[in-house]
Amino acid sequence: MRSRPLPGTSEGKVYVHPKPSAEANALPGVSAEAHASRGDLSLHIWIYGDDPVRWRTIMDLAERQMERL
Repeated sequence: MRSRPLPGTSEGKVYVHPKPSAEANALPGVSAEAHASRGDLSLHIWIYGDDPVRWRTIMDLAERQMERL
């Protein structure tokens, strides 16, 4: 798993899992996620798919959602 800070947040992070999950109960495929908070509100985004998730995809989605908080 690789992570990067989410711009515009103090502790927000974006994670991309470049390889399919090896867990027995997990669906096959790759995923990405973002977690951040502002005040007493928190943001959690998960993306799953068969194709690798690009950094720009999850980062853009998380930045747009943070603007709405």
